[in-house]
Amino acid sequence: MLTSFEMPDLTPEQWAKNDAEAKLVELEAKERETMERTRTADIPEDYADAHITDERVAKWAVNPTKGLFINGGVGRGKTHNACAALIYSIHKGYSAKFATFDDVLRECKAAYKGRESEKAIINRYTNVGILCIDDFGKERVTEWSLPIVFAIINKRSMNRKPTIVTTQYTGRQLIERMTVDGDSETARAIISRFFEYTRITIEGKDWRCD
Repeated sequence: MLTSFEMPDLTPEQWAKNDAEAKLVELEAKERETMERTRTADIPEDYADAHITDERVAKWAVNPTKGLFINGGVGRGKTHNACAALIYSIHKGYSAKFATFDDVLRECKAAYKGRESEKAIINRYTNVGILCIDDFGKERVTEWSLPIVFAIINKRSMNRKPTIVTTQYTGRQLIERMTVDGDSETARAIISRFFEYTRITIEGKDWRCD
């Protein structure tokens, strides 16, 4: 049998106290969610407190509807700004993941050796809200890792999930570095996706040599 609901008879001060307590509980829950998203993002400890220093990255982070391609020499702040953008996105409610290009290739190698399926690896990188692949192209790909890299980049582009890529190489250099056995078709297909991203070059001095 349904009974009528009666509002509790509270004073304005009691209502205000209840509202404040409810907002505090909600804030604490959001903070716990943010902490968990940060923990699972695998952002390196050196960049745990990173702040965006490039206004172009800041502008992208406000509305990350497509990928971000950050090019520049060693020590120019590419990784710093990429991690800062991830942190900013996490606080906006996105799930995020940081990985070096070497991390990705090592997981590809695990799939090649049968320790994990290609599908599991691809899903790990494509299901996250915002992905950062740092130092893209630094290590050489192989005939079995290149298709997995392509699947990750392509699937994220098709699903309109933002990807941050940092690299010290130009597009042409990346094609050369990712060409396997003279076949550049897949490499070109990957790099072509990057031309859909917001592309910036960070110049200036090497932060590490300052």
